Amino acid sequence: MFCSNVSIKSLLVAFTPSFLKPYWGRLEASPLGYRLARGAFWSLAGGLASRILNDLAAIVVARILAKEGFGEFGIIQSTLAMFAVFAGFGMGLTWTSYVTEFKHRDPEKVVGIITLSDTVECLSRSDWAKPCSSSRPPSVGCRLRHK
Repeated sequence: MFCSNVSIKSLLVAFTPSFLKPYWGRLEASPLGYRLARGAFWSLAGGLASRILNDLAAIVVARILAKEGFGEFGIIQSTLAMFAVFAGFGMGLTWTSYVTEFKHRDPEKVVGIITLSDTVECLSRSDWAKPCSSSRPPSVGCRLRHK
């Protein structure tokens, strides 16, 4: 097993380029900078893990469905992704801006904003998904399930 006394932080320090090492102490001294760096690291790690797992899943699905079935799957997946973009109505941006504005001044208002944003987003996503699911020919879904 990997050495138990090695942490992610010590690995980052070890692999930091020499021209960035002077900034490391400054980053650790600032609580805000340190939180920002930790958040950026975990965001990067999560995005990388997501892409790797997505690629592995695509390889598995491609082997199961073969060439024609995987093409149909890709068309359906990209169409649904396009509808998801429109269905969000920018609620994530609304949620972020209002929560940061009111989180200290009026926490009760923040709860209402989050609830309303989530409700509007869920309803709009379901309204956008209905035409997509009802307008596709049933044979496409059957082909994907039975291959």
